[in-house]
Amino acid sequence: MQHQQKQITAAEETKRALACLNTISEAIPDLLLVLDENGKYLEIFSANENLLALPKDQVIDKTLHEVLPKEQADFFLVWVRSVIKDGDTKPIEYPMVTSNGTLQFEARGRHLWTPENG
Repeated sequence: MQHQQKQITAAEETKRALACLNTISEAIPDLLLVLDENGKYLEIFSANENLLALPKDQVIDKTLHEVLPKEQADFFLVWVRSVIKDGDTKPIEYPMVTSNGTLQFEARGRHLWTPENG
């Protein structure tokens, strides 16, 4: 019984943390992406979906190579893997075609330390 209660409490805390992150992300004009080492989009937080190349629901669970042109996807995948490997915050500037035309972006990548299978 205690184990179940701990699981329920952990799930509720996770839900609250995600709601908080969603609220914070909607208050800033930036786009927040969570990608894995294979360039798969795990999460997207943004109040402005016009910053995306495609609608959010067409991006989640896809890889960079499924969403972006090959050259651009290759470029970002090298950068993502470098960020994960080094564990440091790494800045990058790049142009990208969006629904609002070609825009210049500045990004910072940071490795999210998560437990194995977490």
